Amino acid sequence: MAKNFYKELENSLILYDFLINKIGADKERFETKILPFLNELEITDFIKSPQQTKYFEYLTDLGLSIDEKYDRAIIEYTYKIRNQSKERKNLSLKYFQYLSLLFTEIFLDLLTADKEKLLSELNLFLEENKEKYKKLKQFEEKDLNRLAYWMATGSGKTIISHYNYFQIKKYFKNYNKIILITPNEGLSRQHYEELIKTGIKAAYYDGNKAVLSQDYEVLVIDINKIRLENEKVSKDDTGKTIFVDEFGNNNILLVDEGHKG
Repeated sequence: MAKNFYKELENSLILYDFLINKIGADKERFETKILPFLNELEITDFIKSPQQTKYFEYLTDLGLSIDEKYDRAIIEYTYKIRNQSKERKNLSLKYFQYLSLLFTEIFLDLLTADKEKLLSELNLFLEENKEKYKKLKQFEEKDLNRLAYWMATGSGKTIISHYNYFQIKKYFKNYNKIILITPNEGLSRQHYEELIKTGIKAAYYDGNKAVLSQDYEVLVIDINKIRLENEKVSKDDTGKTIFVDEFGNNNILLVDEGHKG
């Protein structure tokens, strides 16, 4: 059963496959040669110079075609975090964290530069590989509003979300708020504390509406407190419930589904 699940999931990772193709890689070589090579590297600081990372150097030497502006953006985010956080002054990235951010950077650039072109290219890729992705339908524009990470427990998804914060600020200008949703209060408080360590102005939102009028850059909330506008609330939940309309429109959501890998 697990084998079938992972096979089905593998055949749904079209954006991952599309982005590998975008950087000029063959997926089989990428996963059987390049990733194992990167995994064997012993790197203390992934930044080679203010203009280039060691991962970029290795990947391009291996024949991949990566625009250096994406690499420089990741360096820029890293320096921002290092400079505004004493606890993260020696921050470095593992190769899989770097690749996650690299693919995100490429996707967001393509998305904001020309959404229709990205949609067309993605659907063409789907059509060209329809035997593999036979359960997937043609993408619509609204489908491009969601981006998911599939990363193992302990792989550093929290720090990745802090990089995502800087990517959001770079590529999106007219959003209302960034809202980070977690499965429970404990994880919400953990995220809040980690955001503060990074130097990001965040608030743990427990329904205190005064928070909404302040200039917090990220609101952290656990999903079990959220209710739809017309949803009935039990007496036990009175005072603990937050209705979605309190946040207004045009928000960007970061969702941590918990330690599910």
